[in-house]
Amino acid sequence: MREKLSEEQKKARDRMRLVTPETSYKVLGHPRYWTVEFLRLYLDHCDAVALDDPDAACTMAEQAPMLAQRIRVGERSGEFPNEAQKRSLRLLALAVHGSCCRASERLRQAQECFDACEAFLAEGVTLEAAAELKRRQAGLLGMRGDTRALRLVDEALEIFARASGLEGEAEALLLRAALEHRFQRATGLADASRAMRAARLTTDRGQRTVEAALHFLTFTLLDERPTIVEQQQAYRILQAVKKRLAHRPKSLRKMKVFWIEGLLLSSLGITRHAVRRLAKARDGLLSLGHAFELALVSLDLACAHLEDGEPERARRLAAATRSDLEELDAEPEILQSLETWNRTSSIGRRLRVIKKSLLRQMRHA
Repeated sequence: MREKLSEEQKKARDRMRLVTPETSYKVLGHPRYWTVEFLRLYLDHCDAVALDDPDAACTMAEQAPMLAQRIRVGERSGEFPNEAQKRSLRLLALAVHGSCCRASERLRQAQECFDACEAFLAEGVTLEAAAELKRRQAGLLGMRGDTRALRLVDEALEIFARASGLEGEAEALLLRAALEHRFQRATGLADASRAMRAARLTTDRGQRTVEAALHFLTFTLLDERPTIVEQQQAYRILQAVKKRLAHRPKSLRKMKVFWIEGLLLSSLGITRHAVRRLAKARDGLLSLGHAFELALVSLDLACAHLEDGEPERARRLAAATRSDLEELDAEPEILQSLETWNRTSSIGRRLRVIKKSLLRQMRHA
């Protein structure tokens, strides 16, 4: 059940519905947007948009630090209660902008945002704001292949525990899982499972964390096999996520949920249902024009066809995927990785090798 909203929070939600990446510059032009409640929603929305369209999220997040600056400190509804709170939200606005720049692969701009946060840290911010900054900085270091990211995320987890910041802690656990896996320190499965249990499905932020944890869990099936209990737990949580997304428009986020469901069903041996879910995800990704994800889900669907005793369907899918990716003007590296699938008649074991090659491209991009 969702928490009861105040009148100011309801107003903020109504106003947030009017804001898109194309109109986000307008939040600086009218005082009705200059409230703490609206700023918090705005920052959360930037994080959400970054999952589907990092460039659009970057455009929105660019306004966030200036929006935070315009909100006053005072006793009125929507104002900051004190200067420390204002510093904390200004720091968070910069950190969110940095994260969106990282997602959009504007790494120098991301670093500039994080560097600008240091001035606010020196004057004192809330524990949760300090932990959020460390978590987001760790994400940038991890993207650069810098193992110091692990130390930063551990520091963030320690601070979140002291601040009782459960949602931030869940996100930090998931980031540590990904870093452990990337730097081959551990599989990351234990942290991903903890993140999934800690995140709250009653909030949009918590739901995004759960979806990301499920995604990580299923992708590690290539290297490590989660226990049946972990997979069954993941599947139960996934059903709750699906229910919450049921009436939302088609998006990369929604297609990833169908994709995850297909992978889990396949791993649990429920192959016919897995084929249907993966095919639905593939159709959606094709219509949305996401070439890289289309290539990956097509490989998973081909594996499911093989498990279902349908090798000819898997071979036909190879030709269709090649054609679809050419239509989408996919990167040459993606087409080259899939060339083995198109050329060989022995496709069983090779599909997972091809998928690993594609995933390595994604990790080192």
